[in-house]
Amino acid sequence: MNSPFFARETELGGEDEIQEAYYAFSHLGCDEQMWDCEGKEIDNFVVKKLLIKYESFFREKDWVEMYS
Repeated sequence: MNSPFFARETELGGEDEIQEAYYAFSHLGCDEQMWDCEGKEIDNFVVKKLLIKYESFFREKDWVEMYS
C-alpha cells in the first residue's frame, strides 16, 4: 500500500490529516470530510487549524464564517 503524496510518514499524522482534508475540498470537490480518528490521538482543534491554514480558500467558499 502506498502512502498519499502529502504524507510525511507511512502512517498519517495530524498535519497530514489537515492536508488530506484540504485536498478533498479543493481538488476533489468534496463538501464534507469524515475524520479518521480511530486508534489515534485526537486533535480537538483540527477544523480550526484547517480553516486557518487555508483561510483564503474557505473564505472564498463562505465556509469560514459558517464554522468559526
